[in-house]
Amino acid sequence: MKYTLIWELLNEVESFENEPEQNGDLSLAAFTGWLVNRQVNLPRDATQTLHREPPESIISRFVFFLQRYALMYVRQVLADTPLTTFDDFAYLATLASNPGLTKIELIERNIHGKTTGMEIIRRLVSTGLVEQAEHTIDKRSKLLTVTSQGHQLLAKTRVLMKQVASVVVGDLTEAEQLQLMHLLNKLHTYHYPVYQQGSKAIDQVLKQSSAKKSEP
Repeated sequence: MKYTLIWELLNEVESFENEPEQNGDLSLAAFTGWLVNRQVNLPRDATQTLHREPPESIISRFVFFLQRYALMYVRQVLADTPLTTFDDFAYLATLASNPGLTKIELIERNIHGKTTGMEIIRRLVSTGLVEQAEHTIDKRSKLLTVTSQGHQLLAKTRVLMKQVASVVVGDLTEAEQLQLMHLLNKLHTYHYPVYQQGSKAIDQVLKQSSAKKSEP
């Protein structure tokens, strides 16, 4: 049996323990974060910033960054289509897979507020990509379906969005992609019920988080 990896890992542990920035925190979690930062070859000033920040702050920031990178690519590939944003595509794709949704159902499936969602639906209807019909039971609601024009456009843009998806995952291996998918789905499973319950539930979660941070 070869022990090359073990010796390399031991050397990394020694370097970690000698880092003055650790301030005595020699936990496995601290070591794992330190090792990841070391492996991605971040600039020195960025690495020092990461050492000073708690993991949840770093994760939140990079999630926002990743969203912005994705939207940058999406804007580029949708530039010559009637779709102006990723949300336009997402609503159209969701409705194509689930025809006959009400406006509220479509909005909730895309994690939006009512005002924003209604504006997206209005755009799709005005461009002839989505049509609405009277609800047979609830006269206050409208049932939405994708038009033939919308299906044709969706078929073209799906190819473009697959290209974006391939770019967004970058150089992650298949195993890393599966791991990230599992973690993001776990976070989605946690947050979606809070979103469904509205502002009171959100306030409660924020209070609980604040109370947890203030614990000694």
